[in-house]
Amino acid sequence: MTEWIFQANPGSFDIDAFLATDPATMLYLANQHRAAMAMGDTVFLWRSIGSGPPALSGIVAEATIIESPAALAEDPAALPFWTDPSAATLAPRVRLRLDRIELKDRLKRDWLKDDPVCRHMRIFSLASETNYRIPPDQGRRLVNVWRRANAPWDYPDTIAGLWAFAMTRGTPVSVLPDTPVAIAALRTGRVVRKGMANKVSNFVALDPRDPRSGLPNANSLDRAAWAQFFDPVQNTLNIRGICIEFERLWPDDDLPDVVALPDPDRRAADLSQLDLEELMKRWDRKQQGRGDGGGKPKTVRVTATNFQRDPVVVAIALSRAAHQCELPGCTHDLFVDGNGRPFLEVHHIDQLRAGGLDTPENVAAICPSHHREAHHGRSAEAITHALRLVRSKQTSLSADG
Repeated sequence: MTEWIFQANPGSFDIDAFLATDPATMLYLANQHRAAMAMGDTVFLWRSIGSGPPALSGIVAEATIIESPAALAEDPAALPFWTDPSAATLAPRVRLRLDRIELKDRLKRDWLKDDPVCRHMRIFSLASETNYRIPPDQGRRLVNVWRRANAPWDYPDTIAGLWAFAMTRGTPVSVLPDTPVAIAALRTGRVVRKGMANKVSNFVALDPRDPRSGLPNANSLDRAAWAQFFDPVQNTLNIRGICIEFERLWPDDDLPDVVALPDPDRRAADLSQLDLEELMKRWDRKQQGRGDGGGKPKTVRVTATNFQRDPVVVAIALSRAAHQCELPGCTHDLFVDGNGRPFLEVHHIDQLRAGGLDTPENVAAICPSHHREAHHGRSAEAITHALRLVRSKQTSLSADG
């Protein structure tokens, strides 16, 4: 499959307003390379600067080609968003299925222009075309950074930023290709300047030895990572330990095709502000637009980063719990698994993706309901605190015995 950028000039077509209607499909002018357009190809919709604010320019949606190019008139639903009346006439067009719309968290033009790979995209050297075919290396990077540019930072991302800081300490923070900041951004799928470089600046501000001016925006993850590797007594940073942790979390093999998929719950939270009647109307419009019966999602190949958990640790946690949820006061009924035992899930109290250890002291066997709540609930911190107390008391009793 091929990746494409299809460009829209807001002076001719108000793509922001059109996408705000949450369309299921759209027709797009196929002015260049239409013989190479194939069903299943991925298309990124690019809003040019036009006469609007530069910050609005960039990628605003991801789509899939579902019909080959043909001479077609514009869809009636899109006509109100055109300023040119000739848009209604027959022209070579290709039909797209809209898979993801990001008007709020768009992938900004300036971010991509700073990127060590995407900066070479043709749209930056020749901005007058409509359809840009993206070479494979640029396409893969574009997919990765589109997935992760606005995703929340986690422990592995933070360690990548700390590694880039350690490798650039005492020198200007450069975002040029092959610099530590660019390397960390490429491995993690993060934006270079507004993402990884800013994270490095957070660590500059945390380092009492660094004379450079940093950004005072460090969060709890940044501070925890810094405390893990900085010795305030010796006033030293464990650079070797940082390098080992960075390579453990982000091994230097072939970069994945897709780093991560966007969280549908975040978009659902935005849509939940609408009432049920409006949501059902949107669903009906999507079904009519698809024309294929709907309901079958697009398939995406994902290369995920998983931790190799020790089965002995899992077995210890389940045996130690004696088939009961270890969270004090739990009243949830447990269903019986295929082996005839009450079903429990092993939870890492300090999560692996936050640097937690895969040890018996850091796990608890809890019911599925409390496990989900520990990750996503409002009471997650209280559950974590309670499980830490359970483990510490048990450790203390074992020591006394």
